Amino acid sequence: MERFLKIVLVVFLFFASFEAAFASFISITTDIKGVELDAGHGTSNLRVVNRGDEAAFDTSVSFYLPEGFTAEEVFIGRLNPNRPFESEISVEAPAEALPGVYPAAASVNYRDANSYPFSAVTPFYITVGRQTTTAVFAVLDEATVSEGRGAKLRLSVKNPDSTGRNAFITLYLPRELEAEEYSKELFLPARGNVERDFDVSSFSALPGSSYAVFAGISFKDGGVMHSTFARGTIRVVEEQPIVSNNMIKAVLAVLMILFLALQLRRKG
Repeated sequence: MERFLKIVLVVFLFFASFEAAFASFISITTDIKGVELDAGHGTSNLRVVNRGDEAAFDTSVSFYLPEGFTAEEVFIGRLNPNRPFESEISVEAPAEALPGVYPAAASVNYRDANSYPFSAVTPFYITVGRQTTTAVFAVLDEATVSEGRGAKLRLSVKNPDSTGRNAFITLYLPRELEAEEYSKELFLPARGNVERDFDVSSFSALPGSSYAVFAGISFKDGGVMHSTFARGTIRVVEEQPIVSNNMIKAVLAVLMILFLALQLRRKG
């Protein structure tokens, strides 16, 4: 009996270590500096690195921009591990754009070796004419979703100033997630705090994944734009049945061990 249990343990450890040793992954990091526009036009540097050990395929970078702003999509193609891709991006602003700072985001879209699509979002600022700062700040809570169950992603915005403001909120999500609303307008009372919920769910996200998500908060003050970002995380879990697969496996394993032990005892 003791010998049998040792054999089972050795076989289990072998396959567990085999699976861990050969697991591959893709991990994308994006560095994009703020874009400063002069006479409605500006450029910035974009750097994308795959820090995993598996190549990413059909890689491209698209942009979520304020209304009226434009930028061309950047096509990368195959992105090998630890081989940085660098490019210059160009952003155009509409003639009616107010001076100040606007929120924006870049989305790196790619596929793995099985052609499954993934994406990663990185925020950045667009400055038109002049830099601005703001005391307004915001926090995004963590949310957990599954294939069959959505969640509420809560945004808390604090306004320490002595003046109330009308603000515009934009939610930036990777393509694997979706929201019922991607933008909201709200009033920030003087020295007040406002909370709003976004209903989010999984579109094609894999269980076990975690995604960085962002909210851009912008408002006008004296004919000038001010902006800030809030960062949050959405975790994707597997839908749990009434009796989990792990519990079923555990019960079957116990029954199998008892059966084999009984057989060995009879032979002994």
